[in-house]
Amino acid sequence: MPFRAMVSPAGWGLPGARGDAPRNAPATLRPRGRFVLVAALAAAQWACRDAAGPPDGSPVKSITIVAQSTEIFVGATTRLVATLRDADGNQVHDRPPAWMTLAPAVLSVSQSGDVTGLQVGTGQIRASSGVAGSEITITVRNPPARLVKLSLNAATLTVPAGSVQLLATVTGDGGQAIANPVIIWTSSRPAVATVNVAGLVAAVASGSATVTASVDGIAASMNVIVRPALSATAPQVTSIIPLPLRPGAIITITGSNFAPTVAGNQVLVDGIATTVRSAGAAQITAELPASGFGCEPGRDAFVQVNSAGALGGTAAPLQIANRRTLAPGQLLVVTAAQHCHPPDDQIPRHGG
Repeated sequence: MPFRAMVSPAGWGLPGARGDAPRNAPATLRPRGRFVLVAALAAAQWACRDAAGPPDGSPVKSITIVAQSTEIFVGATTRLVATLRDADGNQVHDRPPAWMTLAPAVLSVSQSGDVTGLQVGTGQIRASSGVAGSEITITVRNPPARLVKLSLNAATLTVPAGSVQLLATVTGDGGQAIANPVIIWTSSRPAVATVNVAGLVAAVASGSATVTASVDGIAASMNVIVRPALSATAPQVTSIIPLPLRPGAIITITGSNFAPTVAGNQVLVDGIATTVRSAGAAQITAELPASGFGCEPGRDAFVQVNSAGALGGTAAPLQIANRRTLAPGQLLVVTAAQHCHPPDDQIPRHGG
């Protein structure tokens, strides 16, 4: 509400007020003029107060935010409490803060300070009052997994270029699906089949492997068998001696469609390369590496022969560890370096 007053060097005057001294008179305001001036000032003050709200007697200078929890699960809620203080450190009680999320895809917040996790991630919530403001960081995690299920239990792939996409469904305690879970994918034999962070399994060489998806220590697995693609010109294996295959042993592979030179042939045992010692169109000799097959009593392995760009082969038993039979009272000393492959001449002896 506008108010105008005229000020002269000689005193105060209200223009147009009946009974007042002339505008240029040096006399002081008469009592009636003073009353009119005070009333007008009061009216102007109340008009301004009505237009802008109550006067801010204690402006907020700082805000402190405390969270019920700074880590929540997707779909869960935590309460935030903001403390407002003035320049003297006194708490301001006559106004609430304004709440705002700085990560609307991750967090939502109500004007009462309730924060809800929307998806996995980290975001900030801001409380403000006037020019004062403060932020707090909230982390959103998935609830613990209770079940992991794969789209396939087994798959047979061919080399070269065979692949399959695995999908994992993860559920929590109540059976609810967990969105965007953090899955750890592993392959028991990367030389046979690999798996990437998205669950794509790719064939590398003939053999067998187990692909596993793990979430929070809960796992599910799929068995993968890799075999060469059928081809009329592929190497054909009719026999392998000696059997079973053993790490470090030299084997003779008999068959057909082999390359006539050592350089033209490659022999893999469950994806692990051997050293080709000699080669002909019908026979290859190769030396298995002494390690790399894992530590287990034995399994069926696949002997793959690559000749002139074509792949072939056959399955054969692989014995990795030596079996020992102990009679009552006998003991066998195995060093750490020999725990999986003790030398053949190490025999049990009677203990004292």
